[in-house]
Amino acid sequence: MLKQLVLATSLIAIAGVASANLTFKAGLGYLDPTADKNINSDLLKAEVSGEAALLPSFDYRFGNTPFSAELLLATPFEHTVSATTDGAKKNIARFKHLPPTLTFKYNTPTYHGFGANVGIGATVLVPYEEKLLVEKINGTSIKGKKLEADTVVAPAAQIGVTYSPTNSPWGVFADVRYADLKTDLELDGRKIGELEVNPVVYSVGVSHKF
Repeated sequence: MLKQLVLATSLIAIAGVASANLTFKAGLGYLDPTADKNINSDLLKAEVSGEAALLPSFDYRFGNTPFSAELLLATPFEHTVSATTDGAKKNIARFKHLPPTLTFKYNTPTYHGFGANVGIGATVLVPYEEKLLVEKINGTSIKGKKLEADTVVAPAAQIGVTYSPTNSPWGVFADVRYADLKTDLELDGRKIGELEVNPVVYSVGVSHKF
């Protein structure tokens, strides 16, 4: 239910600013996990794969102020979780997720079309289609068990640069985002630990101001 609520809220937010002082951004992004974590500490240490995705976003400027709010969406990321188990490194699980992120930003004045911005906010990890790829982990049978990851909210930060020619609605941008993100993992409803991701998301693309 929470996953559907997050998606619905995102769509409502887009609709609410669609006719306002809005910039649409479309880019290609790469999510690079920067952490690994023991799952249940005595079980194994897991690593999450980095993945690329399309990253559309909507940036709403608050009148003539230097402040704006940006809602980042994405096509689903699909990650593989790997770990050393039973004497070999294996892919042990796979999951998809959506990472809607809302940041409130300060935008510097532009100079010859160039500008910069910095922001803080929150991201939501919305995991789905969690799937185990092995039947045993370090001799412990997990055959037939259901893997689930919790939907979580985490703080996020953003820094970016922009360029737009004078009197043109078009521009280009580059952004870097970071989220302090971790999620609880469950097997058949029993918590087995948490997976820490802490992703850095790099993105470049084009923008259009309405």
